[in-house]
Amino acid sequence: LSRGQLPEPDDREILPFEVKERMPFLPVALGDRTVSINFDTGASGWLVMPIDMKDGLRFQLAPAPGPTTWNNQTGWTRVEIARLAEDLRFGRHTVVNPRIEIDPAASFPFFGCALLQRFTLTFDMPNKRVRMRGPGEPIHVPGYRTFGIRLSRAADTWQISDVIPKSRAAALGIRPGDVVVTVEKIPSARLTRESWNTMQQGRKEISIELSRAGRRRVYNLPLKVLGE
Repeated sequence: LSRGQLPEPDDREILPFEVKERMPFLPVALGDRTVSINFDTGASGWLVMPIDMKDGLRFQLAPAPGPTTWNNQTGWTRVEIARLAEDLRFGRHTVVNPRIEIDPAASFPFFGCALLQRFTLTFDMPNKRVRMRGPGEPIHVPGYRTFGIRLSRAADTWQISDVIPKSRAAALGIRPGDVVVTVEKIPSARLTRESWNTMQQGRKEISIELSRAGRRRVYNLPLKVLGE
């Protein structure tokens, strides 16, 4: 708010928050505990937990190796994907058994924009209040869909930049640095980030041709949904 103030907290949409190191943290109920969670509109995920909280969490699905993620301070770090056995509650809002990322580089838990974009947020910083207008129904976090690899643009082509441990791609020997020749018979030069993301959302398997040291090989990679 640039002028005026929010009404008193009502435990529904207008909630009190804490300030730590000049950042807002929202107290939320996680099962029978209260956890303070930061708002990070610059993060792309749903809910990230630091690794030092892992032993105190109760899981519906145990943590499994996930992708590497970028942190400006620490660079690339490998996260784990898990689904909690408890709901997350703040005001009138409930996130049902959220799928989370456990990040060794995270210093504190935070909401990413995948969750925050479901709300209209209004901050009253002087009074440490936030209005969170969002869906009336419980929020369900989807699993993380992956073929076990990440593609990155390299000059006029694409290459493998990450392989998730214990995935089918890892078992087949795919490595970072392998050059993409085709995906579903689409030449690498015609592949776009949008078409790759569409494949991850809509296909149960892909055929990808890779080149390493001049030798080509075709791999069939099944879709894996982590956290489901």
